[in-house]
Amino acid sequence: MLKRLSPFSTCEPTWSGLFLMTSLSALIYALMEWLFLTTKPSAIAILPISEKIRILLLSFALLNGAALALLAGLGAGWLLFRWHIWKRLGILLPAGILSGLTLLLVDNFTYTLFRFGVSTSVGWSRALYLLGFAIILLLWTREVSGWLAAWANRSQRRRLWMAPAALAGLTVALLALTYIPPQATHPPLWSAGASARKNLPHILLITADGLNANHLSAYGYERDTTPRLRQLAERSLVGENAYSNSANTAGGVVAILTGKYPTTNRLLYPPDTSKARTLSSTCPISSKRMGIRVFNIPFPTLWMPIPLTSSRGST
Repeated sequence: MLKRLSPFSTCEPTWSGLFLMTSLSALIYALMEWLFLTTKPSAIAILPISEKIRILLLSFALLNGAALALLAGLGAGWLLFRWHIWKRLGILLPAGILSGLTLLLVDNFTYTLFRFGVSTSVGWSRALYLLGFAIILLLWTREVSGWLAAWANRSQRRRLWMAPAALAGLTVALLALTYIPPQATHPPLWSAGASARKNLPHILLITADGLNANHLSAYGYERDTTPRLRQLAERSLVGENAYSNSANTAGGVVAILTGKYPTTNRLLYPPDTSKARTLSSTCPISSKRMGIRVFNIPFPTLWMPIPLTSSRGST
């Protein structure tokens, strides 16, 4: 009775099949997430196709590399102790990836159309999502176990021991191909003299953190929350379809000051800090090289404690 209820097949899977199934699951997950982000309004959707493909390959390589490393650890445990539990844990790896993808697709669908999902759920509703994930994981474990059993029966006479090595080599190759080296330091294009500095324009860059356009009167909010910006917008060029380069302050501010994507700056989340070569091409430093006098006036009580040093070059 317990064997019938078990999601695992009685046929033991092969490690080559586990590695291939894990990589395939990682590829499907990365591809579906990539399609979702590139076909909806987002910062990725506006990138050129070459950059989009690079993001797809890099995402797959990172996810696949982490999954294969975990699976290799399970394989090492199996070589030492020969316990069947190691292979069953290995089955849970691709099943877990596919279960996460299934739940994510359902959540994206419900949130996009009905504005409810995992992020908006609290209390018992979130517990229902957890229960749903457990059920999905059970179903996917049964499916993956059946596929691996069929693979094992068909490949008994084949030598597929090189599959893990080939997949690991593919992951390393993708990481190498999608790696962006640090940008070289370029000399200033020109050096402004005293006469040229008189003709340089005055540039005022105002940045704010945590602002939502839905609550700005400059973008049509019913309350007059930003009267000065609204007045300025009436006689200015206003971007009505702009997206942040990063989901947090660190990546977004440095992207603004450098004109480069957070993936190029290598600054996404704390404790990431700006590198020397990144800082050499920031807006304050480039402006100073052109002869423009630069000032930085941060808000005194809300200034970030993170040592990003993105304003280096300003007075």
